[in-house]
Amino acid sequence: MKIKLLRIDNCRIISHCSIEPSAKFNLISGPNGSGKSSLLEAISILGTGRSFRSKSVIPIVKKECDSLIVSATIEESRGFLHSIGIERGKNVQKLHLNHNPAQKLSQVAEYLPIQIITPESIDLVLGAPKGRRSFIDWGLFHVEPQYLLLTQKYQKLIKQRNALLRGKVYEDSELDYWTQELAKIGEEINQCREGYLDELLEHFSNVATDLLNMINNLSVSFEFKRGWKRSNTLYQSLCENLQRDKTVGYTSMGPHEADLIIIADRARARQHLSRGQAKLLSIFLYLVQISHLNQKRGKRAVVLVDDLFSELDNDNAVAIYDYLKESDHQVFCTAVTIEYSSNSCDKAKMFHVEHGNITPV
Repeated sequence: MKIKLLRIDNCRIISHCSIEPSAKFNLISGPNGSGKSSLLEAISILGTGRSFRSKSVIPIVKKECDSLIVSATIEESRGFLHSIGIERGKNVQKLHLNHNPAQKLSQVAEYLPIQIITPESIDLVLGAPKGRRSFIDWGLFHVEPQYLLLTQKYQKLIKQRNALLRGKVYEDSELDYWTQELAKIGEEINQCREGYLDELLEHFSNVATDLLNMINNLSVSFEFKRGWKRSNTLYQSLCENLQRDKTVGYTSMGPHEADLIIIADRARARQHLSRGQAKLLSIFLYLVQISHLNQKRGKRAVVLVDDLFSELDNDNAVAIYDYLKESDHQVFCTAVTIEYSSNSCDKAKMFHVEHGNITPV
């Protein structure tokens, strides 16, 4: 998917803009605080319903306005055009898809896969397991159509089981029923995750050699922890752990506790790598994921890259910058200046942002 026309109203410092970006690489330049990241934030809201910079929508809406609106004309790989849009504000969330109201964010997200690379993306390697689960689930959402329904059902089941555990008064048969249902869906989720990771990590090994050479020929491997003992079914583990779950009042085993362990040179990456190395590896994983998506489903992601050059030396930053320019994905990349690469103008469309005003260069 590619954005052919983007319109933004009342997003932070941006009052209004309408731009026609390149189908390839778009470089967004301007001083700090000018609104560069707000442009990426608006695209993120369009594709995911939320910002990558704020949990609440309230600070994103321009002061003295009730809501922000982002809309776009999208072109898919076969050349068909689609219209999508979102309005967000306090107690406001309206969606449209091809000029008709849409009920679910997932309907819009399916049309516009958004991959976001920011300074916080380093948490994929250095951060908590939740970020790595989200990384896996993002890929599965776009690769496996039924996966979203599985995760939604699992969340409802675990909420029900946890309510019983906290309530302390229940029939054993009732708790066992919800445990069996939870275990069934949990096993299906795990099967999806393991199948997806087998494909993704094979793709990583095929395409990442040149990229890893940028991190001093680092040897990288992975180990998936599914969230319960491999020697047990999930139902067996839940039954064995029942007394502890009763004590703490929640379900402590299952796919919601899964993790992807990243190993670099035979040590945990989070303990072994420098921050610069960890950021490069995180970026590589995101790039491999969208490459796999394109290979598997023929879907090209829109890649938002905010502040690429933080915590990277200039040579590595320019190498990633040039790699993104040569990719088949539509890229929006912010930078304070455009003088990072000797051929920075090649294959790139440039926009300058000043006080929220966005103009093509």
